[in-house]
Parts: sequence; structure tokens; C-alpha cells
Amino acid sequence: MHKVISVIPQNDYKMLVAFDSGEQRIYNAAPLLCKPVFMPLKDTRVFNKAYIEYGAVTWKDQDGNEIDICPDKMYMDSKPVDWDPDFTRVTPAERQRIAKAENSGFVSDSDIDWDNIGT
Repeated sequence: MHKVISVIPQNDYKMLVAFDSGEQRIYNAAPLLCKPVFMPLKDTRVFNKAYIEYGAVTWKDQDGNEIDICPDKMYMDSKPVDWDPDFTRVTPAERQRIAKAENSGFVSDSDIDWDNIGT
């Protein structure tokens, strides 16, 4: 069973979703908007207020009713992300590559004369 640990609403009713497995995936919620229970999410002010409740992406509609999506369904219907679309976070794959590079015995940061690079 998957659990969502973070969600960032994107344009066009898409969401960047991080799962407890460490994976980041893009989920497209647009196909849900024709179903009555999800229609309040057509209002982007509602959609953009997504939060996590018990491992599931959740919203409150204008009346305060909760709307949520099964995390396993989100996982199955989403696409993997191997990069950080807004370049502010390090993905698990990038974290592994950085750790490997840091432990590979290359030159340390303090050994580089940063003021004279390219001169």
C-alpha cells in the first residue's frame, strides 16, 4: 500500500506527488473532474489547496466536505518523474548519484580555487 508524503499542485490539474517509497510521480487529475464527487476541484482555488491526510491527497470543498483520492490509484495512474521540474528539490535518484560522487575520492570542494575557474 502506498502513502503520499507530499503533493504540489501543478498547472492543468496535474500534481507532483511524492510517495513513501521515495518516488516522485506526476498525477493528472483532469479525468476525475467529470465525476460528481470531484467536480469541486474544477475550481483551481480548491484544487490548489491539496493537502495530505492519512497518506492520501485530500481537499476541502466550499462546504468543508473532504474529497480524497486513493493513494494506490494515484500511484497506478501516475507517471514517474526522474527530475525535479522546478529545480528546488533533489530526487532520490539524484541523491544516490550525489552520494556516490561525494564518496568516490574525487577532489574536495576546498581543494578547488573557485575564483580562478576558467581563467
